[in-house]
Amino acid sequence: MSDANEPIEQAYRRQAAKLWRALVAFSGDQEVASDAVAEAFAQALGRGDAVRDAERWVWKVAFRIAAGELKDQRMRENQIEESSYQLPEEAIAMVSLLRQLSPKQRAAVVLHYFADLPNEQTAEILGVTTATVRLISESDSTSSTISNPPICGAKRSDASRGHRSRTDHRVQGGSGSL
Repeated sequence: MSDANEPIEQAYRRQAAKLWRALVAFSGDQEVASDAVAEAFAQALGRGDAVRDAERWVWKVAFRIAAGELKDQRMRENQIEESSYQLPEEAIAMVSLLRQLSPKQRAAVVLHYFADLPNEQTAEILGVTTATVRLISESDSTSSTISNPPICGAKRSDASRGHRSRTDHRVQGGSGSL
């Protein structure tokens, strides 16, 4: 392992599985998630020392790649059921609920609640302000979509992050389902 690639390889070991699950929740497509993770890490390796914070860079790039692939595919509404027969029923139901949100809302919810990222890092990945992430996460359309998910309870309370949002008790993060 070259010294230039070591931080990227460490980021892969620490973040690849979590990133993949977050991208599956975002896209509803395991193939899109796999491609985005692989491409993001490949690009990071190609850039070597130019990548200052490998973990943040890879999350940001992977979500952009996945969003681009989804846009290119112009996914049909029922594609989730056709392409994800291997996902557990709860995961399919959660992805279906998340699909009711706009792409920005969906990404904010997935990054914040499923990937367990703070608002600041979520904002950086999405290219918006922290205030925008809070507004997206707490908007009425987000709250109404995720108010009765098939998997209840939050992974962590917002009290541990120093604030409480209206959606705390409505969404379960977790690494086991997606």
